[in-house]
Amino acid sequence: MAETKSKASAGTSTTSKLSGLGDQLLGAGNKIGNLYIDSYEKSFEAVVGLQRKVASQAKIDSVQTVLDAQADLISGIGEASVAASRKIVA
Repeated sequence: MAETKSKASAGTSTTSKLSGLGDQLLGAGNKIGNLYIDSYEKSFEAVVGLQRKVASQAKIDSVQTVLDAQADLISGIGEASVAASRKIVA
């Protein structure tokens, strides 16, 4: 009888340890996911900044307008994908 109780408590202990490990892994995964999303967001911002810089250097108004529109499009895509990714990771 005593042997059954010790096996049951050992099983409960193992289960709680595994549960705690799962929680730690989930927390680490969320942290890594957020770091990845942050770097992804910064790369989009860098690309958009470069596009806006090129647009400001353009001497032809129609070219400048197209480059600005492209930068706006890329910025919108980046913001939408980052927002969706943050919802998934959260």
